[in-house]
Amino acid sequence: MKSRASEDRQLLYAVRRPWPRASERPTLWVWSRALLVGSVLGLSPDLAQAEPSNPHSGTKSTEAELGVGWLALPGAQVCSTAECVRGDGTFAFHFSGLFHFHERWAVGLGGDLGFWPTADPALSDDASASKRKLTRDYYTLSVEVRFFPWHTMASAPRPGRVTPYLGADLGFALLSDRYYSPPLDENGAVRIGEPGALLRNQGFIARAILGADVGLTRALALGLSVRAGGVWFEPRKVTAFDDQSTVTGWNFIVISTLNLKVHFDL
Repeated sequence: MKSRASEDRQLLYAVRRPWPRASERPTLWVWSRALLVGSVLGLSPDLAQAEPSNPHSGTKSTEAELGVGWLALPGAQVCSTAECVRGDGTFAFHFSGLFHFHERWAVGLGGDLGFWPTADPALSDDASASKRKLTRDYYTLSVEVRFFPWHTMASAPRPGRVTPYLGADLGFALLSDRYYSPPLDENGAVRIGEPGALLRNQGFIARAILGADVGLTRALALGLSVRAGGVWFEPRKVTAFDDQSTVTGWNFIVISTLNLKVHFDL
């Protein structure tokens, strides 16, 4: 009877007490953790889709770069058979293609073209031979590597973001000297026996690279770069008409360009 009465009292107490005892109730931190987990599970996919932290992190990409600037050999001896002048410079075009295989590293192929050198040595001391002309061109083609020191500034441009880089290039250089005479001499007679001559002096080039880009859009960037180092041209060549290579040996070379870069995601 006693046990029966005890069971009735427990049943009645359970009906009157819809909420568990204090010791059985979930604590505040349990509810907080449950709400936090539910929020993360419910909202994180939308947040990840709406605001990616770095959409280009870890992806491979390519870039094409075109630039214009000034190429200089400030200490070069530019010589003809008549005289030597010191220093040379030319308006130049730059191009390069880069492959970003890592957030901080890129490799590629680039080159420079300079068609209007300023150095113009006299070709002869004889006034009668002063009509002989000379045009000179510089060409470089090199393999380059670039390092982007800031991890958060991966390859893809962003509007207003500055991306600095360091690098180096190594490749081939070519100096083209073309000698020619006008078809008519100073008396109006046709020139005979004065053929033109094309001398190509090949060499090597190695430079350090320093530059920075500013993002214009997600695909375009505008930048400045400086490449400085050494260039070597093979020994002087001379023709039967005393036409000769104008620059030889080791020389310091520097080119500064303003570049437009186009980015492509792979």
